[in-house]
Amino acid sequence: MTDADEAWYQVGMLNSQALTNATLAFNPKGDFGERHLHTLPYRMMPAYDSGNGDHRKIAVLAKDIAVLAEGHCTTDPYLSDPAKALTARRRKLRTLLDTSPLLAQLETLAQSARAGTSTAPSGGSGTQAPSC
Repeated sequence: MTDADEAWYQVGMLNSQALTNATLAFNPKGDFGERHLHTLPYRMMPAYDSGNGDHRKIAVLAKDIAVLAEGHCTTDPYLSDPAKALTARRRKLRTLLDTSPLLAQLETLAQSARAGTSTAPSGGSGTQAPSC
């Protein structure tokens, strides 16, 4: 890992449905669901390219979504209650984030990164994503 942008790119890709869907066919399933997911996504994720505008946008969006998630976690009493089941809190947070246009943008970019296509020319703007 070379810098924070690459780290945020990986956060965005690892949390995308595009990468999740790409790994599903290769995940062995046990009694409790998919297994060995910890190594597979890294093999299927395109390497970060700082010259690729889409990769930079994925990094920006991942950071913005993390800020949005943190806001939900600090203002929603259910999400901030450690006595509630973690799986239920994760599901609720994901439902809240699913309504954000930021997540839709991230999914589009992650899908194109997985496919090896780009929605922006190399050296694209990497501008800040619009807020919710």
